[in-house]
Amino acid sequence: AYEALVERDKQNKKAWEALAVLQERTKNPQKALAAYQALNGLEPKNIFWLQKMAALHEQLGNTAKARDTYKAVLAIDPKHAQARQKYVDLSKKMIK
Repeated sequence: AYEALVERDKQNKKAWEALAVLQERTKNPQKALAAYQALNGLEPKNIFWLQKMAALHEQLGNTAKARDTYKAVLAIDPKHAQARQKYVDLSKKMIK
């Protein structure tokens, strides 16, 4: 139902968010990530969505993309403690 709704109205943030949450709950991280990426295209400075994207990238094994997404959070809010810690942790992981 949500997929049909976003097909009809690609600007509908509530439908995209509902679709993203549904995909996360049904253990479909790739589709959840795609929905959060669509949301990010509609509202690029939304830290919550960026964090969700970063976590999903990490879950999917995309360490560099996860780190870059946490960096995007820090560009918006340099004092964001969780994003800073994850960025540092992933940077260390990439060095190893």
